Amino acid sequence: MHIPFCAAKCDYCDFYSIPPGELTIDRYLESLHAQTRRLVESAGQSACIIPSVYIGGGTPSMLTGDEITRVLSIIKSCEESCAPGAGEAREVTVEANENAGEAFLESCRRAGVTRLSLGVQSFDTQCREGAGRRTRLDGVFRAARFWIESAGKLSLDLMTGLPSQTEDTVKRDIAGALSLGATHISLYALTVEPGTLALRNAPPAEAAEKMWLAGRDELAACGFDQYEISNFAAGPHDRCLHNIRYWRMENWLGAGPSASGTLFDDENGTALRLRYSSSLEEFLSLAPPEREEIDAATLMKESIMMGYRYKEGPDKALFQKRFKRSIDELIPAALKKWKNNDERFTFLNRFLLDAFTELDQRTNSQARLRIED
Repeated sequence: MHIPFCAAKCDYCDFYSIPPGELTIDRYLESLHAQTRRLVESAGQSACIIPSVYIGGGTPSMLTGDEITRVLSIIKSCEESCAPGAGEAREVTVEANENAGEAFLESCRRAGVTRLSLGVQSFDTQCREGAGRRTRLDGVFRAARFWIESAGKLSLDLMTGLPSQTEDTVKRDIAGALSLGATHISLYALTVEPGTLALRNAPPAEAAEKMWLAGRDELAACGFDQYEISNFAAGPHDRCLHNIRYWRMENWLGAGPSASGTLFDDENGTALRLRYSSSLEEFLSLAPPEREEIDAATLMKESIMMGYRYKEGPDKALFQKRFKRSIDELIPAALKKWKNNDERFTFLNRFLLDAFTELDQRTNSQARLRIED
């Protein structure tokens, strides 16, 4: 669920976000309820049990305690109407920034939120200011302490390649995250997206890559497991269950401007993608999401691309069931070439290029055979 409100946009951000206007949040929550209920009802049996919820932004912690309670009650009401007695989601994550107040956090705790994800990026003042994050970190420290003492799991987002950043800065950021009690850390390499402000004093690409590798190695030395390219967990139970659904290509729904969801048809090896436009006005008018049919060839590539981001790789049984072919059968040469590479995460793009080339050759050859027959 997307909460698209931000007080200000960070220089590197290309997510859809807007400042809240007068009465906009209340209207938005009304539309979010209606749109979510419509999504769940249209998904039918696929959405009868909601195993995980992720409330992101924007900045969800801009909401008041009562407002975040309303958001979480939307999920419960949809679950109950679809599958009475099915039980609550196993994992509920809410993103927050340094503006997360105690009323907001207490409302999250009471409503059953199990993970708080704090966007820090860096604890270093120069790095934060260079990336357009000019707020103080006092709120982050308070929120982390409150959550660790009274609620559930804590996840922190960090970035590498920020202006004025060094490898030592990255290591200090990781130490700071661990000192707050984080058991999950997302370590993202900064990419300057089209339409965002170019960052002054950003390090060159080679130096930025070394920073990320230094951060990865530091997390490994601290006992964190790199279970996905940019995600590290202190233990198996600290992994983000919601994001694992994306990497394993299981059904998900998304509500809010720019949000998307995917429903899979395992009988035909195809999928339906539902995507809302990046327009608050359209969402408030209850405009339905755009529908895109994903064919089997495209879905195979997406399944391989997303699956190999994950440490355990794609769900091979699900792939076989969905496409009536095994991964080993479709890309044997690429798998053999990269089988013994211990740096699979680092060289993922090169692996995917080999895999997609082989997959195209195999599927095109089979298509020609069918035409000739």
